[in-house]
Amino acid sequence: TEIVQQIQLGDKQTLIGQTDKLVGLVKQPNPEIRRTAIWAIGRTGDLSLARYAILGLDDPDNNVMIESHLALCWTARKPNAFKLPIDPLEGIAADAGPDQKAAAIDSWRRQALRLWGEWYLRNRPYQERGDEFETNLRNRLLELK
Repeated sequence: TEIVQQIQLGDKQTLIGQTDKLVGLVKQPNPEIRRTAIWAIGRTGDLSLARYAILGLDDPDNNVMIESHLALCWTARKPNAFKLPIDPLEGIAADAGPDQKAAAIDSWRRQALRLWGEWYLRNRPYQERGDEFETNLRNRLLELK
């Protein structure tokens, strides 16, 4: 499709404002497409779309997870939100084993989900309160405690 070609060609600016397409793209199997869709969602400044970036914090691809954090920073207008490092592996030794890296990524993910989830619950649009996403997010936050 045309939107996928725009992503593959790197024309990210054209994605901003195409929210219906962006929401569909966050579910694509290709992590680069998901990452780019999250990037564009963050640049819309639309708080009602922040839920997709929060979902992206649980993405199995680290780049999608990082982009989700950055998109939420952009949406919240907090460039260094929560002083969370941009890279989950920041401070991890280069020769760290896969288990150590996986533990660092999991710890970062849990912290990001908790912080951004709580932020969203405090700041989400009124018309989105009490919906299924909120219920699922509250349950997910309880799992993280």
